[in-house]
Amino acid sequence: ISPERVEAILKTPKGARPDPSTYMSREAIDAHLKLFESGAVRIQPSMPTGTIGRTETWVMPKSLVDDAVSRSNGDPRKLEALLGLDAGYLGNSPVRVDIPNATNARIPSGNEFGANDFWRPGGYTHPGGIAEVIIDPVPAGRYATANVY
Repeated sequence: ISPERVEAILKTPKGARPDPSTYMSREAIDAHLKLFESGAVRIQPSMPTGTIGRTETWVMPKSLVDDAVSRSNGDPRKLEALLGLDAGYLGNSPVRVDIPNATNARIPSGNEFGANDFWRPGGYTHPGGIAEVIIDPVPAGRYATANVY
């Protein structure tokens, strides 16, 4: 995606941003989604209760989350930066939610409820550059939890 196209998309108000299929090739989208075939992980501030996500939830590939956790050296602020989360969001004891069978994975458009000021077109966290997608809400019993650190 060209820098000019990224800039134009970011200037588009949330709710009116284009579908990623208008600026990403089918091959690029398929390659991105393939990263999630072995499961997905969500990092959040506390243990979930019940279904995760209102209309969708944000996740990353397991292998990339493992690397990000390692690179953060036990520092939740570093992990937040890698994952494109607001400073302080994860608190001091973040939780890992492993989702072995994510459903309806798709590249985020930036129109989603959880899209924040760090969102960038193309399916990668900013500034950390970790692949991300959104999936349908995940019911209780279809995920496992653990402390990140």
